[in-house]
Amino acid sequence: MPRIENVSYADILKGNYQNDPLKSLLIQIVDPYMDFPSPPQWFTQHLRFRFMDLSDPGEDDINLSNMLNQTDADLIANVLKVCLEGDLNVTVHCVAGLSRSGAVAEVGEIMGFEYIGRTKIPNVHVKSLLLKELGLSYD
Repeated sequence: MPRIENVSYADILKGNYQNDPLKSLLIQIVDPYMDFPSPPQWFTQHLRFRFMDLSDPGEDDINLSNMLNQTDADLIANVLKVCLEGDLNVTVHCVAGLSRSGAVAEVGEIMGFEYIGRTKIPNVHVKSLLLKELGLSYD
């Protein structure tokens, strides 16, 4: 069974994550103004996304484009499906490694990935968009 793990930006820089270079995909999530960290270990593939840790459109009245959009959520959900079917491990990071990456990891766990236990405080917006694409309801 493939595993999914959520980590922080700093964890990626320090190499503090489990990795099988031939069977691991990295999903990187940073704020729109940030650079992506370079992991010291190789991953089969990287997916990169820039969006803020916002759960409610009212939190960012100036620019709603700073939130995860349905197109990117669909891509993340479909990549998780492919990884699960292909027995690929997933490491996902955001800035703190709790909310955005926690939502992706929690959805992965629901899908059937083995969760590598770290604290997660899933972003409601991210989780709901991913579950919507997977045809699952938010509970």
